[in-house]
Amino acid sequence: ALCKGCGTCAANCPSECITLFGFSHKQIYTQVDEALAELEAMEEAAG
Repeated sequence: ALCKGCGTCAANCPSECITLFGFSHKQIYTQVDEALAELEAMEEAAG
């Protein structure tokens, strides 16, 4: 199976047609937002 259960496809689906079993769209968006915030903080710390 190609699916890793990461939620990237669901987070990127503009019409919210893809759902990840066990997670709401809001939960997936929150996880993606937190990951991006961590990445931005790491980039700022690196200079």
